[in-house]
Amino acid sequence: MKIIVIIPTLNIGGAEKLTVNLINDWINKGHQIELLLLQKEGPLLQELNNKNLIIHNLNSKNTLFSFYPLYKFFNQNKIDIAWGNMSPLTSIIIFAWVLSGKKGKLFVTEHNPLTFQITQLSKLKEFVLRLIFSLSYRFATGITTVSKGIKNDLLQLAHINNDKIDVIYNPVAIGKNKISKLFNLEKKIWDSSYNVKLLSVGNLKVQKNHKLLINAFAKLPKNLNAQLIIIGEGPIRKELEELINNLKLSKRISLIGHQKNPYPWYHSADLFILSSNYEGFGNVLIEALECGLPIVSTNCVSGPKEILENGKYGKLVEVNNVDDLKNGIIEQINKKHDKKKLIERSQDFLISKISDEYLSFFKTKK
Repeated sequence: MKIIVIIPTLNIGGAEKLTVNLINDWINKGHQIELLLLQKEGPLLQELNNKNLIIHNLNSKNTLFSFYPLYKFFNQNKIDIAWGNMSPLTSIIIFAWVLSGKKGKLFVTEHNPLTFQITQLSKLKEFVLRLIFSLSYRFATGITTVSKGIKNDLLQLAHINNDKIDVIYNPVAIGKNKISKLFNLEKKIWDSSYNVKLLSVGNLKVQKNHKLLINAFAKLPKNLNAQLIIIGEGPIRKELEELINNLKLSKRISLIGHQKNPYPWYHSADLFILSSNYEGFGNVLIEALECGLPIVSTNCVSGPKEILENGKYGKLVEVNNVDDLKNGIIEQINKKHDKKKLIERSQDFLISKISDEYLSFFKTKK
């Protein structure tokens, strides 16, 4: 099967990581893959299996200006299956494909709750985006969302037929044999003077609400003697550093930036914490589960409660509630956990399993 994969860049992010995981697995299964990037950039380029992979660079710095290069590509190339990611690029891909003659099949995947995002904009921009999504998505051959919450959101937003959208969870878990090889790290990663090791992984941006996590950490009992490491990089690093300094927690909280291999931290931590205001899915929760790491997560829109099955595999707490997060952390630290059960849950999101679900979706939709 020949699949054209379209995404803006391969910078760090959940949609980008999903794309790389699927491309690599599809190539290993013998499929012909071509990757179409608006800009050929991002550290995840290094993680691609470049065997027989063709990469096209549209050199389009602005998503809105990508319409003509996409139209030209569709018009000049034989298309069997095209798969686009990340709105609003998905809508532009659909319009370009339709106007070029609708060659082959076109699928798109929605990774985020769009209503949550566009209601933060002006009324005019919100109206325009609702109209664009409603007009464009109905023309795609098929649509997938990475959670049931996003599917329900898209159904209401774009007024699409329910049968047109399937839910396919993110391919994250890499398997027991492969993951064990990633646990070793020669350097010291935790301060041995602390008794409890807390971990959070995510880009340093408002959506992830690390301020909530830091404030909750500040309220933990001192006799807990906890340390917090946050893996990730982003635009609000300075704000977080200032908050940590103001709370006099610089010795106990470390912002260690992006880590190419975060698994040694997952493997050695005592508890994983997700403090987001919203998520499309929450890949980091799967990564934590696969390491048998207990979890506290905000019950945010839209992935965590599906991954954790309404609290069966981790503690869900109220969004943006400092005391609820603090209490959840204390509860999970003092609770005995069945790590085997957590690891088994993660295998529902195996890359190879989810890869086959996408391939089946591409074949059956007409």
